[in-house]
Amino acid sequence: MNCSSSMNRIELVDLSDELILIVMNKVKSKVLLLCSIITIGNNRLEDLALDKCHSIDLIFDYFQSPYQNLIQRFYSHVLPCIIYNVQSLRLNIQHIPNISNFC
Repeated sequence: MNCSSSMNRIELVDLSDELILIVMNKVKSKVLLLCSIITIGNNRLEDLALDKCHSIDLIFDYFQSPYQNLIQRFYSHVLPCIIYNVQSLRLNIQHIPNISNFC
């Protein structure tokens, strides 16, 4: 277990897969979850996140929110890593140029 000497601290990677999945289920935005975990270099967390990305809903208006950079990162870095795991992708018409750039 990775514990700091100054305080007892448990890191996400110290948890069991079941507990990590519970934490992942609490994250409402799959885009936020995937952008936070995919490409960070932890294969275990990435594998668990890939199990959660069969259906991605991008209907939320990311362009009118502080998450615009996040959605750009999703298309440029995350989507290429998960494209074969995605079975369903819902998006707004505003996302079409980003999808076109991805292809």
